[in-house]
Amino acid sequence: MSNYSTDRGSRSARVAWIVTAIIAGIAVVAVVIVLVIANNNAPAPSPTDSKPTVSPTQSPTRTSTATPTVTPTPSPTPTVTPSPTTKPSGSSSPSPSPSPTTNPTVAWATSLYGTFSPLTAAGTGDSHVAVPVGVKGALLTVTNNGADDQEFQVEVYNQFGKPMSTLIDVMGDYQGTVAYGLTSQLGSTPTTILITSSGNWSIEFAPIASASMEIGAGNSDDVLLYGGEAGPMTVQSLTSGAFTLTTYAGNKPVANVVTTQTGLWTGQVDFPAGPLVLVVSSDGAWNLHVGVDNK
Repeated sequence: MSNYSTDRGSRSARVAWIVTAIIAGIAVVAVVIVLVIANNNAPAPSPTDSKPTVSPTQSPTRTSTATPTVTPTPSPTPTVTPSPTTKPSGSSSPSPSPSPTTNPTVAWATSLYGTFSPLTAAGTGDSHVAVPVGVKGALLTVTNNGADDQEFQVEVYNQFGKPMSTLIDVMGDYQGTVAYGLTSQLGSTPTTILITSSGNWSIEFAPIASASMEIGAGNSDDVLLYGGEAGPMTVQSLTSGAFTLTTYAGNKPVANVVTTQTGLWTGQVDFPAGPLVLVVSSDGAWNLHVGVDNK
């Protein structure tokens, strides 16, 4: 009897403990649910709230020396160039300065006879000298130091080894300027200068366009350019030998003998208009004057 009572009391105590534990668990669950609901209903923290608040370290206050204030240096007052609108009414705008142009006579000679870099040949005794390739005509400034009783000749030969013209034929020393190729010879091209000499000689090749345009005085053979108008020319020959003036003009030049004299002579000739090449053949002094010399 007493054992039954004791067992019954023990079971009652266990049941009471279990019930108490269940109630406590339910209470805990209820508390958790309440906290979850409360947390969900609370306003979400702003992004800045989730970060730690950092108080920035105060930067040192910048002084005016850190970034200097630059005071601009006054520029010099520019020189004012008057514009066309500032000129008085009625004045016209100045024409621009023309750009330098080639002299028409030089341009004519260049187009007709070509151009090249000057070159010089020198030697002693009889020789052959090749002329500049591809050049139709050229000036030859020639000197010779030979015996007085020995002949000095300068001749032009073509590609076939045939003579085209004799430019110089004198005795002894020589100094002067001549030209070859002033007239075209169909099928014949100057290729060689044949020199006959008893002494030292030199030849400078230069373009026809480089000839002097100063009509004046000389002492031997010479080649000049003329670009003026037609008109009278006063000619003075101061040699006892032959004196000849020949011109070459136009796009297909031919030899035009203006005058040929022997011995001392002074007179006027009719001179053609340029552009033209003027060849003076003389073994002595001469003087040319465009127009009538009234002296």
